[in-house]
Amino acid sequence: MPSSGKYIIMEKATSLLGQWTEVNTQMSQTAYVEGPTCFKFNGENKWCLFIDDFGGKGYYPLVTNDLSSGVFSQLSSSQYSLPSVMRHGSVVNITESEYSNLMSKYEPSSTSTVRINPAARQQTMEGWGVSLCWWANMCGKWTDDKIDDLVDMLTSEDKLNYNIFRYNIGGGDHPSHYNGHMCNGKGKRAEMEGFKASENANYDWNADAAQRKVMLKIRDARKDAIFEAFSNSAPYWMTYSGCSSGNKDAGKDNLKPEYYGKFSDYLIDVCKHYKDEYGIEFKTLDPFNEPNTNYWGANGGQEG
Repeated sequence: MPSSGKYIIMEKATSLLGQWTEVNTQMSQTAYVEGPTCFKFNGENKWCLFIDDFGGKGYYPLVTNDLSSGVFSQLSSSQYSLPSVMRHGSVVNITESEYSNLMSKYEPSSTSTVRINPAARQQTMEGWGVSLCWWANMCGKWTDDKIDDLVDMLTSEDKLNYNIFRYNIGGGDHPSHYNGHMCNGKGKRAEMEGFKASENANYDWNADAAQRKVMLKIRDARKDAIFEAFSNSAPYWMTYSGCSSGNKDAGKDNLKPEYYGKFSDYLIDVCKHYKDEYGIEFKTLDPFNEPNTNYWGANGGQEG
């Protein structure tokens, strides 16, 4: 595998447990793509490969009539239709007969009995939950009735019963980038508002109203909720590129060293504001999500 980035390496074998060999095609070592999903069209000798170009095009399909060759052709945008927020990891439906064929071929020939000793304590689970990034930035603009229904599904004990929630402290991009590269990449939901428009500006505590609205409704619905805070990027004006989606060289840091202290202050000030104003005390604060990577570059699809 290459030393950095995310790549799709195409390999083939006659069995899932057999020897795999690399196929030399135009897809080999294609950078900044992930989450490949391949399936055969019912009734056709045609295969479809979905990949997620997280740095630009998003989720899109390629097709081939010869799977063994590994040579796929990309469809034009007029030949398919996908939801704008489609990501990798989607589940593809299969028929009952297809399931039976898979199980008959790969189901273990024997089963093992696993015994759990309840007296052997390992770790304490505080609960489970979900990140608010970035669906709350979209759903927080719904009507109160719809948001209340959604929060009920998330927090009620007879439903998902979530009790841990991860709040995204936005850095905010350069105003000239609004409705631009992030909208084209991950959709408007990924375009986070920052709380400080420039180094000398006052904090704008009206920013990020949609995500905050969802979080406050969660707080009211779930008194034992645990909130965590994290950031994907510093405000654009603290960065080398002047863009909160990353450095122009995606393999390099984007936060200027002279702003290390001010970025720390920024995050702490936001957390303190939520505690003082809304009684929300974040249990943890993660200054950078997935920092040691070259996923995120200037003019990309999200803050990073």
